[in-house]
Amino acid sequence: MATVSVPLHQATQFRRTRDRESFLSSDVMHGWQEGYETVLRFAIENCIPTIVNGGDMLPKGGLILNEQKRFSRTYLRGILGRCRGAGIAYYAMVGDDDLAS
Repeated sequence: MATVSVPLHQATQFRRTRDRESFLSSDVMHGWQEGYETVLRFAIENCIPTIVNGGDMLPKGGLILNEQKRFSRTYLRGILGRCRGAGIAYYAMVGDDDLAS
């Protein structure tokens, strides 16, 4: 299994053929929708079959628990459905800032 670390802003420079052992790792997104979109697009374009999100997935701020519930039930549910539709497995571990866990 090859491990490749690519900064998100340089992700378009990386190309890979589908490898059952390859995966894309992300973390500390804090509800950053553009980041989620970039990770999914990168996985699709590079035939990466698995995304692993290492935590701190949900937004921070104000009424944090309400905001995290809203994000989980709307945006996160939608992007996970899009991953499933593209044949990409998505594994996630909640982090210390993900209160709804």
